[in-house]
Amino acid sequence: MELLTAKEVADMLKSSVRLVWKMRDSGRLPQPVKVSRLCRWRRSDIAEWIGAGCPPCRPASVGPRSRHSRP
Repeated sequence: MELLTAKEVADMLKSSVRLVWKMRDSGRLPQPVKVSRLCRWRRSDIAEWIGAGCPPCRPASVGPRSRHSRP
């Protein structure tokens, strides 16, 4: 299992590292693997995701809810 850094994922996507982090935060990338405090992506997960047309991986969060808001 080969693990990729954000820079290596950005290189695969021909994008910036900043975009990789934004895509991770919005749920548009496969979930990274946590290695201690580091985030890494499995090369196979990224390759499959690209092959599938880069679909969203999870719904983006709406944002933090206020402690005082009601459902």
